[in-house]
Amino acid sequence: MKGIALIVVVLILSFDKSFSSSNVDHFLITDKLCSVSSNTRVRWDQQKKDSGVVVLKESYQDKLVVLRMYNKNGSVWLSFKFTDDFNSKLLNPLSLKTDDGILVFKCVGEDKNFYAVVVSQDKNLIKFIKKSDSNFLFQTWQKRILSVFSVDFDGKKNPLRERPSIGSKQLHYRNNDFYHPVSINGDWLKVKSNETNQTGWIKWRDSKGQMLIDLIDEA
Repeated sequence: MKGIALIVVVLILSFDKSFSSSNVDHFLITDKLCSVSSNTRVRWDQQKKDSGVVVLKESYQDKLVVLRMYNKNGSVWLSFKFTDDFNSKLLNPLSLKTDDGILVFKCVGEDKNFYAVVVSQDKNLIKFIKKSDSNFLFQTWQKRILSVFSVDFDGKKNPLRERPSIGSKQLHYRNNDFYHPVSINGDWLKVKSNETNQTGWIKWRDSKGQMLIDLIDEA
């Protein structure tokens, strides 16, 4: 009996040591603590909300310095210059347009030194950008939405309304119009038609934090 008890204690200690191994970092992903390795893939349906985006600053076009993205252990994952002829199969971010200097990554968490960003939307691959990198800027979803040219949405599933309320009167939705973002009130976005100047409200996210609109950087 004593021998069995000793074996159990040894197993418990071994498990505890393995769980606290230094090759796994605790990283704040959205609103909860997750374990993130240096080559992390996550399921987005396990996350509560996205925290925003990390964008390349407009001033970068004048610098043409080398940009670096990192693994969680601090080693460099990718170094590149974001020029007109930039091309990489490794990057499939939220938005990438070399001609206009647009590079936008979905940000899913942060710690004191790094932003965790999705570098490949189709592979759900996360890498890291240093907060100290002056070429990048963090934006909340609200600020990002208000900075784009227009938004696209499903006029049937997400109807245009007179006021920011589910019970508000529905307005006519013109499928071929550009709808420019005007202001945000909670989960509601006020938009304006470029053809008629009509304004109305749509939901930009649902109660679970899922985006209901697509962002269009330019006409």
